[in-house]
Amino acid sequence: MWFKKSELNKLKEAKITGTITPEQELKLNKILENSASDRIDLIRLQEIENQLLAVKSNNEPINVKDRVMLKIASKNNLASSSMSDASFFDTLFNPFPVRFAIILICGIMIGSAFTWMFITDRNTTNNEMLTGSISAFSTTGISYSTEKVSIKMIPYQIGNLHYMNFFTDTRNEINIEFSFNESELTLKKAEYIASEGNQSTGFDIGSIMFSATGKTTFQIILEKNQDQQVSFTITAKQNQSILTTKQLFLD
Repeated sequence: MWFKKSELNKLKEAKITGTITPEQELKLNKILENSASDRIDLIRLQEIENQLLAVKSNNEPINVKDRVMLKIASKNNLASSSMSDASFFDTLFNPFPVRFAIILICGIMIGSAFTWMFITDRNTTNNEMLTGSISAFSTTGISYSTEKVSIKMIPYQIGNLHYMNFFTDTRNEINIEFSFNESELTLKKAEYIASEGNQSTGFDIGSIMFSATGKTTFQIILEKNQDQQVSFTITAKQNQSILTTKQLFLD
């Protein structure tokens, strides 16, 4: 098979460059009669040659033969490559925008899963669902609860992106402000995942504000700009009165 491919490539080269002999042309035609894909390849390679000749520079001559043979070699290499090859995945995920999009989507999916757990009735009271143990997030999370208001903020990190997931349950409207230093953190996204009440958001320099009524889930996505520890502050208000405020840190 290798010898046949090698011989076929030489015949294609001779056909394209116009140096083919009558004997070689008979042999090439015989091979092409038995292979539709090879016929198509030859037509495409001839088209490539014509395109190269059309854009040929007057100052820099183009070696049509070398370029066409490179196309033939690249096609043969592609046919023998495997999807399991590590280089394929490196090429697929190497561009930064692709990696960033994958990380962003994964984070949003996790936030949506939290939302589903929050709004699904599992035979527990709203207060129990909101005020569960948060000791693991003592420096980066919030858990606040009264008879009428429950607020929980659960953070998680994927790569260099930090996801702040707010879960609230309140009869009357509350307003939450998220403050940060823009030199330390960059806002990537801020949106409602689910809300039973009116949706209202506000953005200022280093500040994100949103309102919540009933069961509400709100997600903020930030990118950390430096390796050092950074801080942010969360303040919850109701009727202009501060319910809770806390400064948190990201390592």
